Amino acid sequence: MVNQYLHHSSLFSAGALRHEHQDDSSSNQIAWAEDGDQTRALAVVTESNNWNDALGWLRGCVSCDETKHGGLLPIPLDKQYFASESLGRAVLAELGLSVRVKRDDEMRSPMCAIARSRNAWAFATYNPDGAEVAHSFRYGAPAPLGIRVRIENNISHFQPDAASLYECRVFVQQQTESTVYIREVPSIMVGVRRRWLVSSLKSATLRFSPM
Repeated sequence: MVNQYLHHSSLFSAGALRHEHQDDSSSNQIAWAEDGDQTRALAVVTESNNWNDALGWLRGCVSCDETKHGGLLPIPLDKQYFASESLGRAVLAELGLSVRVKRDDEMRSPMCAIARSRNAWAFATYNPDGAEVAHSFRYGAPAPLGIRVRIENNISHFQPDAASLYECRVFVQQQTESTVYIREVPSIMVGVRRRWLVSSLKSATLRFSPM
């Protein structure tokens, strides 16, 4: 991880940094803060060969400018300071869930939330400047319903709307680049609740998360 200045707002971050990581073979400290000879843990993940047993710990840290107010969202600091809010993505990547953002310098970074509901993955995104997001899960590249997704090297690339919520039940493992689109079609058959049509796959392996 790149060395940068960190501004930790005790007011917005539930107090000062106090946690210290004890070196052992069962966990790995992936981010920390240093002040002189003192070191405080920011993010730790456990070492495990089984994804179901892997755990991640993250010290919440809001690195905003307390003197400025921008409505509901905090105002970021200058670029010389590390955006500690991005540590959540770093922890997820260690656990096999990669969430990346592609944007120009003048574009605001999108806010992404991922949750589970009825065995599906729900992607909620606030993307005011039209940045591109890239996802790669251990199951494959997620392909949400109702949006065109470019799949390449098991990574999905798509551009969420300004305020969006997408349902994802399909994961694609595919090396060859193609633009995959999933739409819902009439179920037709008795006893079939939902039917999805997946198009533009190229020598792909699919994994489904049924209801």
